[in-house]
Amino acid sequence: DDLGLSFRFVAAPQVEAGALQGKRVFVLPYSAALSDREGTAIRRFVEEGGTLLADGAAGLFDEHVAWRETGALDALLGVTAPPPRTREKAVARAKGPVRVTAEGSVLGLRARDLASLEALEPAVRAGGGRALVRVGGADLAVVSRVGKGRAVYLNALLDREGPSRDAWRAVLRAVLSDAGVRPAVAVSDPSGKPVTRVRVAHYRFGGHEVVALLDGQLEVKTSFGRDGVTVYEDAEKGRVVRHEVDVVLPRAAHVTNARTGAALGETARLRTTLTAGDALVLALGPERTPLRLEGPSRAKLGDAVAFAVAGSPAGRRLLRWHVLGPDGAL
Repeated sequence: DDLGLSFRFVAAPQVEAGALQGKRVFVLPYSAALSDREGTAIRRFVEEGGTLLADGAAGLFDEHVAWRETGALDALLGVTAPPPRTREKAVARAKGPVRVTAEGSVLGLRARDLASLEALEPAVRAGGGRALVRVGGADLAVVSRVGKGRAVYLNALLDREGPSRDAWRAVLRAVLSDAGVRPAVAVSDPSGKPVTRVRVAHYRFGGHEVVALLDGQLEVKTSFGRDGVTVYEDAEKGRVVRHEVDVVLPRAAHVTNARTGAALGETARLRTTLTAGDALVLALGPERTPLRLEGPSRAKLGDAVAFAVAGSPAGRRLLRWHVLGPDGAL
């Protein structure tokens, strides 16, 4: 969400059955238990050009949650580690001076942006892979190139708020960008800085593309003073956060606000406002064509009234209806 990327969930049986085929990135979030069949499918996915992204403790158990002798994905992830049974003991996360390696520098990472990073397992080391960052003596963001793809082991859990979240966002953006994975829709503040916590949905509907943006920055206290952000009092919702943002769309097209019907012109970029918790839905497509509505001009209470709409050319299209009561109110 923070990176403006959409995703879908898959379950273990789907992975075993080949659900990763044709996908670009597979994320393993704290996936401590993996079957042998999952491991085989994941390795094939990477060898064929996919990107595997694991945060921490991946594959320490089998599918029955029995300890493995070695981590199921350690070799694929390019790391060396103690036996799994000793890795899951509760230990403090490693902190220390942050150093960006030569491989990390190539991706544009800078130590001053990553000062809050912590390592989940200090004893895990880069083996066949190369660490992008080191915190104290611990290796983070280990990248292993296997076949046509790559596997990335973060050696971290992404459960921290504040500066740590910002730092990991920078690392993940660099890793995915290097793998050719970039958001189709970019959202930035007026200064050009990427806006975080905006969920983006992007899909096709007939001759249109639909881009939906949902701002999840709901915390009023942390929003004051940020570039392009205002906090105002809404009669129904109370205090509301509103962002002024620049949105770069996948292509130039006739853009319509699908929730209001407002035409926003033919463009690939627009400046607009996002209200926290309220979705902005944009339709991108050809210029509007006239529609013809047919049906009775009058009806009485209790009638089942049917209308038909026709237009040219034929095909699926996105329509917005405004239904008014007899008193003219929406």
